[in-house]
Amino acid sequence: MANVLRNQLVCVMRKIVHTSVKPTVIPVWKVSTPVSSATRGLARNYWYLTSTCKITEPVVVSASRIGNLNRCCSLHTDGDKEFLKFLDNEIDYEVKSNKETKQTPKLKDWKLNTDGSDVKLTRTAGGEIVTVKFSVNDSVNPEEEEYEPGKEPKEEESTRMISKPAFTVEIQKANGNILRFMCTFIEDYDNEEVEGESEKDIEDQFGIDEVCLYKAPLKDTIYTVNAAVMDGVMYDKLMDMLDERGVTDEFITEMTKFSTDYEHDRYISFLKDLKGFLQEK
Repeated sequence: MANVLRNQLVCVMRKIVHTSVKPTVIPVWKVSTPVSSATRGLARNYWYLTSTCKITEPVVVSASRIGNLNRCCSLHTDGDKEFLKFLDNEIDYEVKSNKETKQTPKLKDWKLNTDGSDVKLTRTAGGEIVTVKFSVNDSVNPEEEEYEPGKEPKEEESTRMISKPAFTVEIQKANGNILRFMCTFIEDYDNEEVEGESEKDIEDQFGIDEVCLYKAPLKDTIYTVNAAVMDGVMYDKLMDMLDERGVTDEFITEMTKFSTDYEHDRYISFLKDLKGFLQEK
């Protein structure tokens, strides 16, 4: 059944391809395995996430077909109509899913600003301005639950899409000097506390990749220090600096909740905009 659904999606994508008069070879498309509404949570039909189904035969668009299509001022092909039906169903599902999974991040000490895919969080403390910036683009991955023998997997959580973007933290002094941290999430982070472990031994959710010190504007020639070659004590002190200025593991957890919700909102907006594009005369 899954293969039949994949093939239907492939047919839709073949029909909406538009090329020049010359015969054109369409590259490989990737589609995801459709999952039921009861199990996929926030999982979506991101075609690039999987590679289990591929079109191995090239699709050639004939010159005669292009000539027929170019006779009208805008394209409304059968493929477009099928795509619109798919989008209607997808939008309905995502809106419903968004309502069911919406969270309430606790970011009350931070001023929030958004611009398209970009997010900025700012707070002032002790005469310093602390700013966290990130983009929700390319920030989601399915969070899969580890299999344990004799334990039934939680299907509604097994395919949930969690947004964990790379982010920067800037600490700005009153004189304009800025200490900038480039940070990423730790892939194998496990938030379950092991009995007997002290709070200091618990692994951080994120790590510092690079650090630089500058005065605005930021230039490409600014010297940066890679954390991989940094002294371990210095790295710990820099992490302590972030923690003391509000960039704690608790903050990162709430930031992840907001990022996941916001990314989902942007995805729904994209689907609606795509539907509007196909409906344009």
